[in-house]
Amino acid sequence: MADYQETIPKPITTRFCHHNTANAFLVYYAAQCAEQGIPFSVTGDIPVALPISESDLGALIGNLLENALEAILRDLSLEGGIAFSAQLMNGSLAILVDNPTATLPTYTRDGSLHSTKHHGPGIGTASICHIVKRYNGDCRFEVVDGFFRASVRLPILPAPPPA
Repeated sequence: MADYQETIPKPITTRFCHHNTANAFLVYYAAQCAEQGIPFSVTGDIPVALPISESDLGALIGNLLENALEAILRDLSLEGGIAFSAQLMNGSLAILVDNPTATLPTYTRDGSLHSTKHHGPGIGTASICHIVKRYNGDCRFEVVDGFFRASVRLPILPAPPPA
């Protein structure tokens, strides 16, 4: 029995943010990174009350973090890890995910990112953009100082009336 208990992963009780769905994804990817020896940091918070469905928020955060982890696992010689940041600013939730990269992204004719797993557009980034557009937000993917940055802005408060 003692041998068996040692094989059971220890639960992670870290609380990264107040939003349960977002926290579950952050805990999962923190554990995945820990298993691979990849640094993982979270700053900021995602509030409990958001005008975004649980499934959309989960898909958004899951795709952002899965893409970052897969990019690092493709080239373990890169220095650095995954940095996840979320903050409320000007009535929007801003999420940034950074991971080291040695290559610049390439784009399809329609402006979508090429997948690194197959020929054609990336499904994860397309899913991210689709969710963000559904909530009238915006997303960007760029390389900044050797780090791939995925940035998402989701309006969470109604816009003030025009003056």
